[in-house]
Amino acid sequence: MEPLLKIKDLHVDFLSYAGAARALNGIDLDLFPGEFLGLVGESGSGKSLTANSVLGLLPLKNAAIAKGSILFEGEELVGKSEREYQALRGKKISMVFQEPMNALNPAFKIGSQVTEILKLHQGVTAKKARTEAVSWLARVRIPHPEEIMNVYPFELSGGMRQRVLLAMALSCGSKLLLADEPTTALDVSIQAQILRLIRDTTDSLGTSVLLITHDLAVVAQTCQRVAVMYSGNIVESGPVRKVLRQPRHPYTKALLQALPHLDGPIKALQSIPGTVPNLLTPPSGCRFHPRCSVAEKRCQADRPKLLSVAENHYVACWRESHHV
Repeated sequence: MEPLLKIKDLHVDFLSYAGAARALNGIDLDLFPGEFLGLVGESGSGKSLTANSVLGLLPLKNAAIAKGSILFEGEELVGKSEREYQALRGKKISMVFQEPMNALNPAFKIGSQVTEILKLHQGVTAKKARTEAVSWLARVRIPHPEEIMNVYPFELSGGMRQRVLLAMALSCGSKLLLADEPTTALDVSIQAQILRLIRDTTDSLGTSVLLITHDLAVVAQTCQRVAVMYSGNIVESGPVRKVLRQPRHPYTKALLQALPHLDGPIKALQSIPGTVPNLLTPPSGCRFHPRCSVAEKRCQADRPKLLSVAENHYVACWRESHHV
């Protein structure tokens, strides 16, 4: 099966007075039709930047794709104009952001914001768009959707606003949904409802999902595959069960060891020593080597590439390459 989204050797630079920061350092990532893929890592690892690169939402003044390819349905996205991207956004590729209050316009009622997308991409009349909007609000399990059409975003809870964003994202039949930490601002019970809703709705539509999160528990509950990012690189990817139960990269192992365990005797939480590197002066070779307890000399000199260590399981680590 051909991937719906194929990112190959993607490099993104941020320019500043201090120099160029290589924020994405050669990303390779495939997302297949109907798949739910998790993208995890510490804050600043490049997860949101990857999604913004796909949608052409990089800040024009100081960010640029220096190298690489982003193929969507076999079509190259790198180099597209803003006008071409506007035809894609909301129609074929949609995004649900972390904070729904910032994504919705506080000056307009919910109804006008949902119908605007339908009129733009579907070319339907205002009456038809309103009927469709009410139907989609009901589909994402918003009670009394007719009434919600006439309220402003600030009158809704965070969970309800996130449901509105999901309705807007999927209403035009998007084949790819980029969900950028969609449950971070919500409490645990609402978080579970939103994740289940995203899963059920996209499953029924056959929509592929790239779920960006720092929560490995969320990935375990919702995703089929997971890719682990560190400092602008994918360091491990594979089926969720394999990666979480049999991690092969030292960074993935360290992330899992930092999680609290509720069963068995109480143990002190493990932490990953050091900090995420400065991208203006990143470490040579593997960017994780200054924080890695098993680093070798080669790790400091050469950057490892993703290699297959098991079926559909890939790791970028020199130590693992000895066992391939």
